[in-house]
Amino acid sequence: YHNRLGDVIPSVLVVDVQDSGQDYRYRHIGALEAETRFCDPTGLTVRQLYGSRPEVMEFALESYDLATASPWGIIDFSIEASANPRYLELETMFLPLSEDGAQVTQILVYSNFVLH
Repeated sequence: YHNRLGDVIPSVLVVDVQDSGQDYRYRHIGALEAETRFCDPTGLTVRQLYGSRPEVMEFALESYDLATASPWGIIDFSIEASANPRYLELETMFLPLSEDGAQVTQILVYSNFVLH
């Protein structure tokens, strides 16, 4: 079995680091990411999306903050139930991206989902 890049695109999202560094805006959401969330948050910030759920918001912000601070990114190995009960998230990889090679401007996120 060979994975192709096209096979992982539905499980990928990209967030833009906001100028203040205190929030992140969803730029691209793969189809599976949207399905597991029951929504497509493209254009929303983490604070806008999760403002009514502070524990989720803090977890998301912490993950993006850690990825922004790491030159190599991070992998979260915690197993999480998604909003869609059909899916379980096994691990998530956060890769920092930079337009100038110094300051992180985006984070690419890949989540490994399995049917629950």
